[in-house]
Amino acid sequence: MSLSFLCPRPDTTGGLRNTFPTRLHVRPFASVASQPEIEIVGVKQIQQKKKLEKAVLVDSLLRSYGFSDAQISKLQTLRPRALTLNPQEILLPKFEFLRSIGVSAADLPKIISLNPAILEISLQGRLVPCYNFFKSLNLTDQHIVTMLKNYWKIFHGDERKVLGPKIEVLKGLGVPHPAISLLLVHYPSVVHLSFNTFRRCVDEAIQMGFDPSVGHFVQAVKALSRFAKKQDIEHVMDVYRRWGVSDDEILLVFRSQPLCMDCSEQKIMRTMDFLVNQMKWQPDAVVRWPTVLRYSLEKRIMPRCRVIKALIANSLVEENISFGSFISISERLFLDRYVDNWLKVLPRLMGIYRGEESGIPHQFDLKRLGD
Repeated sequence: MSLSFLCPRPDTTGGLRNTFPTRLHVRPFASVASQPEIEIVGVKQIQQKKKLEKAVLVDSLLRSYGFSDAQISKLQTLRPRALTLNPQEILLPKFEFLRSIGVSAADLPKIISLNPAILEISLQGRLVPCYNFFKSLNLTDQHIVTMLKNYWKIFHGDERKVLGPKIEVLKGLGVPHPAISLLLVHYPSVVHLSFNTFRRCVDEAIQMGFDPSVGHFVQAVKALSRFAKKQDIEHVMDVYRRWGVSDDEILLVFRSQPLCMDCSEQKIMRTMDFLVNQMKWQPDAVVRWPTVLRYSLEKRIMPRCRVIKALIANSLVEENISFGSFISISERLFLDRYVDNWLKVLPRLMGIYRGEESGIPHQFDLKRLGD
């Protein structure tokens, strides 16, 4: 899709139809238009022609950088003014700047589509100073590119003023630099909260017993940032309580895996229902492996549990196999160890992993799994 709202339409011969009037319109009661009126119409025609020519150049520039029809259409809707900027003097230097800091050719259209305001932000007045500020924090170009991918407000304001006071708070508490970098790069929305909200999250993390010198501290701050009120935290705790998990065990879960606080009620309930009611896990076993609550139920937990159930049913692995030994490892290692390794004995194992067949006795359950 091109900039059709600015571009001339093709005629039936395939050429460009002239959308400008070929003659002046004469008022009903005047035989000749006045000279000022003629000049005004002429100026408008020239302006419209220049606008059209610029739109064609912008469209050409965007396509040369890999923008799709859908992405161009999105820019037209969200930032129509940006597409009237000088393509060579304003837009092109920004594209070249982003490419120079490590934004790939494939990622550039995605980042601009996510953060179209970049097109209207001053390169020398805003983008370069913000980039230099991030570099002063010992962030790599790849870190900065990741931030651009993760959050649409990056570079919108004076990042030194927005982030500086919050970084000083973390440094004052003894939060190590790698943890601060983690917060900036992977959870940029947290450090773009208002200062008071950010400070509240930090204080609550300390009150819950998180040590600022440990990496989990910034994860706790991230998790707490989703709660507008203290009652919201209580609601999440109530979800765990429904499964018979004590408050001490809940706090243990939060402290060992803070991002479990960030799970939605639906995610917690569906995962617990599968592990407790279908896999016959005890709730306290979940507490010992809280990371499981962060994994995808359909893509990771269920496929792997199906395989382990089949292996145990055929006496190929011990019934008391540790849950962590197969749920926390990489997919490649899981397939090597628990699927490919047993395909000669159980040819249907890959089908079981993919959910195409069960191959498991209906009466079988894993009452001891996770012990």
